[in-house]
Amino acid sequence: QNYTGEAVQKKLGVAPVLSVEDGDGRIQGSSLAFSIQSDTEGELRGLYTTNNKEFKALLHRNGVLYWQGYLLPELYSENYINPPYDVAVTATDQLATLKDVAYAGEDAQTSLLDIIKNILSHTQINLQCKVHMNLNDSNGISVLRGSYISAATYNGQSCYDALNAILLSCNCTIMQMGNQWLITSFTDYSYSYDLEG
Repeated sequence: QNYTGEAVQKKLGVAPVLSVEDGDGRIQGSSLAFSIQSDTEGELRGLYTTNNKEFKALLHRNGVLYWQGYLLPELYSENYINPPYDVAVTATDQLATLKDVAYAGEDAQTSLLDIIKNILSHTQINLQCKVHMNLNDSNGISVLRGSYISAATYNGQSCYDALNAILLSCNCTIMQMGNQWLITSFTDYSYSYDLEG
């Protein structure tokens, strides 16, 4: 966070593993587990911090940014052996941290998609939303973009619970895929993607 120095090349240990948590079936958070070689004793101890948004992890596939998240400081582990040794770290897309954020919406008519975007902003991972579903009105506008409710409807809940309630009402799920937030219904995998973010 706010780093202004030069990039440092480090060797990775075992191959990174990107996994998707099934969770409750609606909110499918993802995590990236990998290891970094520590060339001196305690070299990477600074990764252990109380700020779960201090270190961002960016995963590229064939030179294209595919996934991003923040390191979880509590999932940092270091072996007590002579260097060099691997330090295991895990980054997440921060969807699970929405459980710790109170939802607060204005009493104004807002589209379901805009409410979702507002909730996702609390992850501090700024991605576009891609909606993949066939629940559209007669003009081809998705139910998420065309349905309006009071943004204060979910006040008193966590952002996670508010997001889950919206997805449940539209029979949708959300995950990070291809460096975008993908929102899709369980029955619409054959439909084309429409970028609505």
